[in-house]
Amino acid sequence: MFRSLRAIAVFALALSSAATPSFADTSELEQNYVPTSPVHGEASFTFEDASHQQVSLKDFYGKYVLLNVWATWCTPCIKEMPALNEMARQMVTDTGNFMVMPLNEDREGHIVATVFNSRAGLKYLPIFVDQDGKAPTALHLSGLPTSILLDPKGTEIGRIIGPINWSDPANMAYLNTLINPPPPVSKKPGIHF
Repeated sequence: MFRSLRAIAVFALALSSAATPSFADTSELEQNYVPTSPVHGEASFTFEDASHQQVSLKDFYGKYVLLNVWATWCTPCIKEMPALNEMARQMVTDTGNFMVMPLNEDREGHIVATVFNSRAGLKYLPIFVDQDGKAPTALHLSGLPTSILLDPKGTEIGRIIGPINWSDPANMAYLNTLINPPPPVSKKPGIHF
């Protein structure tokens, strides 16, 4: 009697653990990605590109944008930049509908961002600077680094607070599912089960 109850309990435990995915089955990005609805609307602020020209997020409509807000005084930010650079290198060759936009928050602006990118060998990351510090408020940030995924219309579709290993293949695969969603399934008339 006890053997059969024990066997049933072991079987039930094995069945329940097989039915629920563990964190080991998901990427770091998938675990930390927070889908958002367009509650805040569009964040309207300007910042500068590498040539000191004023730009806004509207200038990048038509592409998915991974806006990574960072600073050189932020240790987790600095640690994730090489992986972000590698991911940007790979994604540029894979798709034309995606760009990485690292937005630097250092008060010293272009000089600090340019020197940092040069010393760190970040040749696939463009330089964008928010020297006036408008982005954290406009984007409702709670800390750095924060990465925000924008759709081609400029609408925030999700964010990640904290560093991520962007070059990890599992993280890149999950990001690809976000920027290349499968086409909607059309149901044909008739009986569906």
